[in-house]
Amino acid sequence: MTTPQDSRPGEPLPSYHRDPASVTNARTGPAVAAFVVGVFSVVAVWPLGPLAIVLANRALRAVDAGEVPADQRTLAVVGRVLGIVGTVLLGLAVVALVVALVFFLAVASRSQAGT
Repeated sequence: MTTPQDSRPGEPLPSYHRDPASVTNARTGPAVAAFVVGVFSVVAVWPLGPLAIVLANRALRAVDAGEVPADQRTLAVVGRVLGIVGTVLLGLAVVALVVALVFFLAVASRSQAGT
């Protein structure tokens, strides 16, 4: 590899330019982030569901504005759907926790009243 110190005066420097088709677009991040966070929100970390929805909505706005390639729309939509599913799972978990807490308190108060 030639460095600027190795070149002779008047000789052009080597080109480090890459083919634009081989370079991934740095603006694809919002859609990919929405998808990844959406997957995590369904699989294990339910509180990430609302975040996935927000990221997906931002990515869809960026696609509509032309800031992100149109082929990223699918990832953003899937991320939003997964975020909605994760949010529903979070809601069900909260309801189950409240029901369990009420049941536990009812059993505990009944056992203390009978003692």
